[in-house]
Order: sequence, then structure tokens, then C-alpha cells
Amino acid sequence: MEYAIPAAIHPIFVHFAIALTLFGVGLDAFALFTGRSHWHQAAKMNLMGGVMGMAAAVASGWWDHEQSAHTHLTPNLMPVHQYLGWSLLVVFALLLVWRVRMTTSPSRAFVGIALVGALGIMVQGHIGGQMVFRQGVGVQLDPEGLAASVESSLSSGEEGSTQEGPGHGEQKGHGEHAH
Repeated sequence: MEYAIPAAIHPIFVHFAIALTLFGVGLDAFALFTGRSHWHQAAKMNLMGGVMGMAAAVASGWWDHEQSAHTHLTPNLMPVHQYLGWSLLVVFALLLVWRVRMTTSPSRAFVGIALVGALGIMVQGHIGGQMVFRQGVGVQLDPEGLAASVESSLSSGEEGSTQEGPGHGEQKGHGEHAH
């Protein structure tokens, strides 16, 4: 199997944007509501990484969209996904500036706004998931290539050998069998 740099790079960056940002917001909320203020520094670092990931996700989403053939079935979700992505980037960039300039622990107002933004990230992820998994945006299927790959995989094993189910990993030759 050959490996190539993926044509679509947006899926690589969205995971950083989602995970780091949500974890940072979650840590700030945890620290605020439990009084364990030492968690705020970890939250700040995660928020920084999340905003960088979000900027990369927005930029790569724009790039991938510009490079695509725009063949998706329902383009009505694409503008919503784009505008929500830009909006979330602006909101979290402003939150990060606010967070970096703080000299004390984050206030309830900061954490409340960040939690609303986190809800926006979850909605954004849902929309992106709907576009990919329900509508096939960015998915290229090559049925002939897939069939050839399966055929090649099936015929590449040794004649007379079988592989047991998952987790067994043993191959049996002629005259041997598993009990």
C-alpha cells in the first residue's frame, strides 16, 4: 500500500481544534467550580493550542473547499459550516486574548462565555460530521479500485492457508487445523 500526503488536510486539524479547546474550557470550568485554581494554567495552555488548531482548521477548510470539485449533494450546509467556523475562531481568539491578559483566575463570565463557545464547537462538529458521513462531502469512492484492492488482498495469501478470527493471528498450512 502506498502512502501519500492526503489531498484533504482539513480533517487532520479539526481534531486539535476540538479536543484542545474543549479540554481547555473544561479544565477552566473544573478549576472554577471546584476551587482548584492550579488547573487554570493547564486550561490556558490547552486553549492556546486549541485556538492554533482552530486557525489551522479554518485555513485548511478554506483550502480544501477551494481545491474540491464542489460536487457535494447539499451545499446548503457548507456556508453554515464555514461561517460558524470563522465565528468560533473569532470568539475563541478573543477569549484567548482575554485569558492571556488576566492577572487572576478566570471569572464566571469568562467560563460561561467559553462554555457557550464550547457548545458552538460541538454543533460545528455535528454539522461537519453530517456533511461527511451523511452527505459524502470530501469522500471519493472508487468502486473499481476498491474491488481490485479487496481482490488483491484475498488472493495475496498463501494457497491453503487460513487466518483465524480476530485476535488469533496464527496461520495454518496444509494438513493443520485449529480446534
